[in-house]
Amino acid sequence: MNLHILPFSFFVFVCLITACQQTSTNPPPPSADALQDSINPFNNFPLLIAPIDFNKQMLLSLKTKPPIEANFAQKYLTIKDPKLPIYAIGRINMADTALALVYGEISTPNKTNIKLTLLDKQNRATVTYIIAQQQNEQLTTATLNRQLEITTNRQYKQTLNQKSTTTDSTIYQTFVLGEPIYTIPIDTINIGNLNNDKTPDYAYIIPPIIRVPYNENPNFFICDPEPCQLQIKFSAQNITPLQHLDAFAAKIQTIGDLNNDGIQEIALVQGKDWNSWHDIFIYTYQTQNNPSWKLLDSIRTFNLEEKLINHTQKINNKEFKLVGETFNDKTGLFNKKYKYIRF
Repeated sequence: MNLHILPFSFFVFVCLITACQQTSTNPPPPSADALQDSINPFNNFPLLIAPIDFNKQMLLSLKTKPPIEANFAQKYLTIKDPKLPIYAIGRINMADTALALVYGEISTPNKTNIKLTLLDKQNRATVTYIIAQQQNEQLTTATLNRQLEITTNRQYKQTLNQKSTTTDSTIYQTFVLGEPIYTIPIDTINIGNLNNDKTPDYAYIIPPIIRVPYNENPNFFICDPEPCQLQIKFSAQNITPLQHLDAFAAKIQTIGDLNNDGIQEIALVQGKDWNSWHDIFIYTYQTQNNPSWKLLDSIRTFNLEEKLINHTQKINNKEFKLVGETFNDKTGLFNKKYKYIRF
């Protein structure tokens, strides 16, 4: 009797031991949160819908956002050693790329960044750039429109006569998410009161994108796209940009309201070095039908270390005289030459 029971009891004992071993080696089932993160690792990034304003308030509220773990930063944001606190802000669904992740980074108490990383369809980071930043007295903010174009601008906080003021300083080229990003220097010029509204105006000279196709010849470059086109934007909201062809740099000055229409005319000189022969281009702003800048005429002159207003002489509200120079080979002197320009 006992001989028949023993094998069965031994069999039950062995089964219990085997079951315990299997239970001890198998991992516990994943939690609901872990399972959801494995399906969608970007749960902490709420969906952002354009238009979006990446402003100072967003910089100040970074600590209220979900923190980003180090392994996530290493895997998806290509941050090798995330020593700084990082916070999730949101994600932007893209057509060409998989998505864009927007996150904040606190470097020091006086410096915070908002960065945007583009991910491809395999969730690999392709490019990262700063779209907003607070650094001491300098504030950089950005806007994203419905066409996924980003325009960034800087503001400096200045102290004048014990009063703190914020002034526009620089804007950057507007670019589309997913396209190549170029670092372009922007010349900012205080041009005075352009449109007679008693507010100082700024001109932002935005050069074209330049490529150097041959490393052995850095002086040879091409514009992308061709032809080279200089764009000048204005801080005055009601003034459309000025497009000047075949140029990659320029200086401009207002030369007075020559036709008494409430907007000053502009003189433009191509290039940065004025100690040579140059053409002075005169632009006027047309407010009727399609508001835009119209090129009136140009004149050749030399060594423009002076105010460009000296090259125009107003005759009446419909006509002015444009002053240039020629060189007399016989005398070795510069002679004045004139053009009469009508509006």
